[in-house]
Amino acid sequence: RDELARLALPFSSDSPSAGELRVAQAQLVGWLEGLFHGIQAAVAAQQMMAQRQLMEMRQGALPPGLEATVGTDNAQPEGHPGGVYL
Repeated sequence: RDELARLALPFSSDSPSAGELRVAQAQLVGWLEGLFHGIQAAVAAQQMMAQRQLMEMRQGALPPGLEATVGTDNAQPEGHPGGVYL
């Protein structure tokens, strides 16, 4: 709010001139573009962090040397411990 108040210039008369309106519009558009880019950067950073956490979870889910098997029953082969539980 403070940033927007600093950008807004008080108009000298009751009705602003065309030039004053263009300057005010340009300031508002610039402020909105900055806000939009900031939001995009925050969302991208959040997505990268979520992907990193998912990769860490996937890597830490199985003990070293064991691979995930798809389409098999849950019986463990002899000599191999069960999975890691969180």
